[in-house]
Amino acid sequence: MLCLFLDALLHIEPNWSPLFTGEKVTFICDLKEGNNTDWNYAFNRNGHWLTNSIPENRFTSPSLTTGDSGEYQCVAFQKIRPNVIRESNKVSLSVSEKPKAQLRKDSPVAGSVTLTCSVGSSSSSRSSSSSSGWKYFWYKDKKTSEPLKTGDDVLLQSGSISPSGGGVYWCRGGRGDPVYYTEYSHPVGKELN
Repeated sequence: MLCLFLDALLHIEPNWSPLFTGEKVTFICDLKEGNNTDWNYAFNRNGHWLTNSIPENRFTSPSLTTGDSGEYQCVAFQKIRPNVIRESNKVSLSVSEKPKAQLRKDSPVAGSVTLTCSVGSSSSSRSSSSSSGWKYFWYKDKKTSEPLKTGDDVLLQSGSISPSGGGVYWCRGGRGDPVYYTEYSHPVGKELN
């Protein structure tokens, strides 16, 4: 007799939306009761199995493609009674093409320039950047050089860059470990002051 219970919980790490081509995620199947090690697990997308029955309650995807968008679910099979099965909730995953960073130049005060970098729908606010996982990498004159500044989405030229220095600037976003990078932004320059 098959005993089916809907009491497993599937979640995805990192839990960002959307995800982009080339990123990787881990699907984790947790049981609401009992010990995870007493079960085998299988993961599916849109009803098609991605794994056979495995002893680990997690599955890390290869690099994502847009074809990986869909609904995911995990199923747990009790080791000593394989007819006892627990199904999880369904989790939707959306995968978009690799994004290009957006770079904007503003002059809030006479004699100063602010460059703001963003990715997709994320704004320049710190809370938005934090929730989407993005850090921002700044480059001057060469995109292949070491980043000028890392972390903040706003680069204040006055006080950190000589007003007479000019130059060409790019930015790109990065998140995760190892870091997943967006495409570089368009360049901004040369005379910023």
